[in-house]
Amino acid sequence: FLLARASGWVSVVKNQQTLRQEVRFEYETPWTIGKKAANFGPDWDIAADRFVQDATAPKTIDAGFREARVVLTERCAALRAEAKRDANKWNALFESLRHYLDTSLESYPARTDDPRYIRDREAINRIVESHNA
Repeated sequence: FLLARASGWVSVVKNQQTLRQEVRFEYETPWTIGKKAANFGPDWDIAADRFVQDATAPKTIDAGFREARVVLTERCAALRAEAKRDANKWNALFESLRHYLDTSLESYPARTDDPRYIRDREAINRIVESHNA
């Protein structure tokens, strides 16, 4: 989820029907026409929690949410695979992760002591370590 956020694939938008903020992923599926939109939750923390819960749930509770999560997960896996093969893509990915972490640091009141920053930093370092392995 963090990789998708750092890549700009998910964003906070105002739903034009409900007029509420939501973390949204807009995507297309193969062999269909038009974009679909998935609401992952009202804020980043809830969206990340729902994303993980859906990934570990034995049964699908929300088929639309599950579809979007799978599409996003596959997109992230493809990005990591491309970055593994192409140094330029890795450099771009590395910089987008660095930029995301630096930007998020500014939004956390406790800065480097904020548990969200620590969680994000650890997740990014796992991505970096796995790339270098």
